[in-house]
Amino acid sequence: MNPPNFDSPIQNLLKLTSDLRSPEGCPWDKEQTHLSVIPHLLEESYEVVDTIERGDDNHLKEELGDLLFQITFHSQLAEERGAFTFHDVANGVFQKLVYRHPHVYGKQEGIGTGDQVLTQWDQLKEKEKEKKGIQNSDPSILSGIPKALPAIQRSEKIQSKVTKQGFDWPNVEGVFQKFQEEIQELNSELQNKAPSLPKNYLMMKGLKTS
Repeated sequence: MNPPNFDSPIQNLLKLTSDLRSPEGCPWDKEQTHLSVIPHLLEESYEVVDTIERGDDNHLKEELGDLLFQITFHSQLAEERGAFTFHDVANGVFQKLVYRHPHVYGKQEGIGTGDQVLTQWDQLKEKEKEKKGIQNSDPSILSGIPKALPAIQRSEKIQSKVTKQGFDWPNVEGVFQKFQEEIQELNSELQNKAPSLPKNYLMMKGLKTS
């Protein structure tokens, strides 16, 4: 089998990915599934982050290529299942980014700061869901945060979400005051529901049982 030799580097990479999965391809690549290559996808993502933080452009180019291969590989697996293709992936993100940048590709005015862009982004995202008929089964403001995120990144996402709902304070004293307020509300609810709660639960919480 000869390596691909198209004029387009992307076309070469797509054909190479297909070749690796073909009957005459690589035994290891043919054994893989979306789930089995998740560790490699995560590893390549972290390696990209590492080179960015080190300011290493030479290795960044290499690591971005490795990450791009992960995308073409998952797209190849999906194409084999008849789900979608790499071109569907590229066109999908292209259409989405055009739609979410009406201040660049449309006539939207009054967007002059990054915060305004983010607010508009969230609004357009919700409109997209409505158009597609997507109903969120989880009404929580924390819905949509990937559970697979590392703890620090997940906590940052949570903080960003709750900040938009007003749960943000300029100092730690405000946080403790909010804690005390919520604790008092919880205690009040427990007192109101005391007659219907098990006696041992009430004793554990130090509430009156008579």
